[in-house]
Amino acid sequence: MDEYAAYQDRLRQIDEKQAQARAALAAGNFEQARKLAEESIALAERFDKERRMRHELVRVNRDLANHANTDPLTGAASRRAFDAFTRQAIEVCREQARPLTLLLLDLDGFKQVNDLHGHAAGDEVLRIVTRRWAAQIRGSDLLARLGGEEFCVVLPDTPASDALAVAEGLLAATASAPVHVGSSEHLHITVSVGMASGVIRARGELDHLLQEADAALYQAKHAGRNRVCAAESCGLPRLQSSGR
Repeated sequence: MDEYAAYQDRLRQIDEKQAQARAALAAGNFEQARKLAEESIALAERFDKERRMRHELVRVNRDLANHANTDPLTGAASRRAFDAFTRQAIEVCREQARPLTLLLLDLDGFKQVNDLHGHAAGDEVLRIVTRRWAAQIRGSDLLARLGGEEFCVVLPDTPASDALAVAEGLLAATASAPVHVGSSEHLHITVSVGMASGVIRARGELDHLLQEADAALYQAKHAGRNRVCAAESCGLPRLQSSGR
């Protein structure tokens, strides 16, 4: 569900509660009306808190960019920016008891690109696919380069079902068109994605989630590449941590 659709869904839920409360009041069921009114207020307060926290993540993203915490080659966030962003994302996750999803992306056969076409061609591939990926995510998400051809997309407040749609979009965007390098080379690039989701309450739990995503990424490579593998659906053992 995209941000606008989620916004409309929250408003619909609040409107429905208010309508139910008015109907109960009109029917003389005052106790039911009071309960429905309280539920409506609680929904509105939760919605407002979610909205403010999402705006805070967008602000953190902008601050990171303004402070040049970006990878100089691709424009993606740096590892340092990844660490700063995930600290804030953990707070959102803990406050709202909402899931956070990590997508680990690793370009398929990237070493061959460097070996056969040179490092300049490899750099161009990284720049182009990064732009394609950035177009697929929300302003409150983060795309970071962790090293080499490995990237991570952080999706706060995103359950696995919604994250899978994002991951599949990244797969499609990567292979949407050949990457042109040099005067005549057209490279067909694909990516493998490992996905892991969880309600994170501490930094150590995020590290566990990253390990799960890494194991899922390995599974995606082993299964033939150019695919998404989720930690749970691949039958991988879930890493347990305190408070999970």
